[in-house]
Amino acid sequence: MKQITGLIFTSFAILFLCFSCQKAPFPAIPEVPQHVLDKDIKIDKLIQKSLERLHLLTQSTSDSSLVPRGWDTENQKLILDKAHVWTSGFYPASLWMAYDLSQDSSWEEQARRYTYTLAEQIYAYQTHDLGFMIYNSLGKGYALTGDSTLRMLCLMAADELMKLFDVNKKAIKTAPRAKENGLNFIIDNLINLELLHFAYEEGGETRFQEAIQHHLTFCLNEFLKKDHSNATYVVHQLSFEEGQEEPIVLAGQGAGQYSKWSRGQAWGIYGFSQRYLAVRESPDTTLLSKEIAQKCLHAAKALADQWILNAPSDGIPYWDFEAQMIPHEPKDASAACVAACGMLMLYESLPPEEGKRYYSYAENIIKALSSDIYFLQTTEIPFILNHSTLSVPHEIDIDGPQTMADYYWLEALWRYKNMEMKEEVKPHIP
Repeated sequence: MKQITGLIFTSFAILFLCFSCQKAPFPAIPEVPQHVLDKDIKIDKLIQKSLERLHLLTQSTSDSSLVPRGWDTENQKLILDKAHVWTSGFYPASLWMAYDLSQDSSWEEQARRYTYTLAEQIYAYQTHDLGFMIYNSLGKGYALTGDSTLRMLCLMAADELMKLFDVNKKAIKTAPRAKENGLNFIIDNLINLELLHFAYEEGGETRFQEAIQHHLTFCLNEFLKKDHSNATYVVHQLSFEEGQEEPIVLAGQGAGQYSKWSRGQAWGIYGFSQRYLAVRESPDTTLLSKEIAQKCLHAAKALADQWILNAPSDGIPYWDFEAQMIPHEPKDASAACVAACGMLMLYESLPPEEGKRYYSYAENIIKALSSDIYFLQTTEIPFILNHSTLSVPHEIDIDGPQTMADYYWLEALWRYKNMEMKEEVKPHIP
């Protein structure tokens, strides 16, 4: 009897310890009320408010060798990174975007402070993130100013990125690290193709065009998956071990191997839409085959449809669509910003009647993010948006402000404003 009693006591003790070690449920973030989503967007006012908040961040930074990434809630201070971190381009990219939106030269002066800080990273570390780091910032600067130095730096970065093109798999691999085995590929690299597109258009070298076409084919064949309901989604990371033809799917920053990591879905919507739109707008008919271009458009639509079907009513996703404790999971406003940009590009790629649902949904996301739930009000935290999540599995920047989110937010406003200025483009939305 004593043995039984002791066994029962031990079992309860183990259960108690298991439950006590579990993390407390994450506080649920309320969805934006419908009456807020029903309001019209005052785009110029929203841009002004956003730039006022970005100005708070410029006042909080002085050392251009360190780049703001997020906010340390516990210590109430900026998280600053050295420029080799992959997110380092988003803050100067925001400054260039602010210059484009306002035509105020003070923003250009601020952006240029980081030009050479970023330029030093082209050769300092071999990284697959050069598109994020260099093109979003210096490429935007070149487009706005025609500065030949910025052009040269972007072309140098494209050359470096090409060194990660694997000739066997015909795709851009992740930068090799000692802890990784085999060849690794991530969906994020879809966005870095814009840097190679720039290099091809500026120099005409076919190696860039061929790399774009090959990498897109790889993404379409390997990253796109179907779930039990036949809906399309993307996985985050693939690894090929030596001698293997079939990749191993890795969870990466998602909740599991085959879960729908929200920013990964957003990269897919954005990247495939961007590649199709770039082909449609280019006079160079050899940039991409019609077959691959159509597959990109189809993939972007399928991923956007999956987002619309599965996201919360306000369009702002949890960090993973299949996170286990929804609604007690962190959300990711950065993913919503990326998806909104992608859906606006998708609208531009389609006939108005077919594309207006994506335009309308992007509007929905912008309205939600401009609400008090996401748009920061306090001057103590110098960012635009709250409730973004960099990586739950790696416990990095969970549920807070981010320069990445702020950049794609400004890009979404820029895209929306440019469409507003073209009356023939905007569809009638009942």
